[in-house]
Formats: sequence, structure tokens, C-alpha cells
Amino acid sequence: MKILLITPCGKEEGVIQKHIDSVVTIDGFDILFIVDDFTNEETNKILRDNSTKNKRIKILSIKNNTGLAACYLEGYKWFSKSDYDQVIEMDVDSHKCEDLKLFMEKIKEGNKIIFGNRNLGNNNSSIKRRAISRMGTMFAKILLGLNLDDATTGFQSFSKEVVRSLDFDKFISTSFLIQTEMKYRVLNIPCKEALEECQGLVSKISCYKFFKFKNGPRYEYSEIPIRYENSKTSLNYKMIFSSFIEFLLIVLENRF
Repeated sequence: MKILLITPCGKEEGVIQKHIDSVVTIDGFDILFIVDDFTNEETNKILRDNSTKNKRIKILSIKNNTGLAACYLEGYKWFSKSDYDQVIEMDVDSHKCEDLKLFMEKIKEGNKIIFGNRNLGNNNSSIKRRAISRMGTMFAKILLGLNLDDATTGFQSFSKEVVRSLDFDKFISTSFLIQTEMKYRVLNIPCKEALEECQGLVSKISCYKFFKFKNGPRYEYSEIPIRYENSKTSLNYKMIFSSFIEFLLIVLENRF
């Protein structure tokens, strides 16, 4: 099985080399770093230097600064067209590379959807981040029916079969809310029985909404404990407000 690790990079010159040195000590996967116009030259140079020395390291360059969510989605699109079988998503400065071993074990067991859970592990995020995460998880549980203890983490893994079942054109998020939306969409891929009942109907979209919970989701998921260090990326009120508006749009589109 071929496994790909995807990681978006912005202005990471202070931590990226340490991250690379740590992640390459773990075998069994290749690494795709995703960069765009927001990524500064210092970070780009470090990535280029490492990619020439290590064939496991690849770089996906996106034109223009299209936002964090777009970087993740472009990484998933690249993965879906590649010859890799499973993808793992992680951040540079907040996730622990040692926890990749737990993901690798779960993948070998045949798990197609794996979520990291900071509440099961060691969460060293700030009080502000922890409060925002808990509120986001609570809203996702109440308004989206997302029954997870940590709905905002970005440490997760999906099989190619799962990723190819997604319609990336329907994603709404442009910010860190992409983590919650990704979980909602992979856990609401209609089961095969629901799709079969929709065959021949004029309005398949409405049919999917009606039937998708009838026989449960198509895929089961696993949760594993992860450790989290407080990210250096700041969360300002503008980001929080825009994410809240995007969350409401997701609720309106998918639950009503």
C-alpha cells in the first residue's frame, strides 16, 4: 500500500526543517508539501533543498493565494489522481510526527477513515483555541449531527475510495473550518443501498438528503489519541466570524 502525507505550508521557515527532519525518520509514506503565493521564499527554499535530497519529499505549487482550505482541497485532488492508496493530513507546527505511527497501524488494519482526537491524547493548545474547538465541536454535533468529540482537528486520514467519493465543487469552507466540513462530508457519503433507491429519480440531490441516514453512512471510522502543541498561527475575530458564517451556510445547504 502506498501512503501519502499532505501538509500545507505558509510562512514556516522557523519550524519546517525541524518538521522535515522528524517526519522522514518514519518510513512507509511520501510527503507532499502544498505551497501557494502566501508561502514565503525562505520556506520555499527549504522545501526545494530537501526535495532534491530526498525522493520522498514532493512539492505541489498552487498559483495565487487561494486560502488554507483551497490548499488542502488541491492536495486531496492531487492524491485522488495519483497512484497512492491512503492519505494522511497533518500540520507543520502543531501535530506530533510520532503520532503518525498510530495512523500507520490503523491503516494497516484496513481502516479507511481515521480521525485524530486531541481529547483522547494531550492537548496543549491555548485556552482560546480550546474554547473555540469545543464550541465548534458542539455546534457540529447539534446542527450537523456530527457525533465526534473533536470535530475541528486537522490530523486525519482517508482512503482513495473515500476521497474519490467526494464532490470537491460542493465544499464551502475557505478557512480552518475545512476540517469540520471534511469530516461531515466523508461521514455523510450515502450508503450503497441509498444510492440504489435513488436510481431513476429526477431529483437525486433531494433523494440523497432523504435516504443518506436510512441505512447509515457508507464508511465506518476510527479515532486515535493525538498530541497537540499550540499553533503559532493566530486566530483573529475576523477569521472566527467568517468561519461561523461558512458553518451556517453548510448547515443550511445540507440539513434543510
